[in-house]
Amino acid sequence: MDQPEDALAQAERHVREAEGHIAHQLRIIEELDRDDHPRAAAMAREVLRTLQRSLELAREHLRLEQEARDHGP
Repeated sequence: MDQPEDALAQAERHVREAEGHIAHQLRIIEELDRDDHPRAAAMAREVLRTLQRSLELAREHLRLEQEARDHGP
């Protein structure tokens, strides 16, 4: 049976997943630009900004989890 994921491992996974979402969104934007869909590309860029903010938050959470592990009881 798999062990439950600890908080640090979960935070690390969230950062990796967010990075993957951003990479995927960048590919979508490239395709929309290439295929001349400016309105859709603009909306995709808005989504990208949201994903980037989510990544910032995930990285901050990871930092806090690392500090808690390093300075824990």
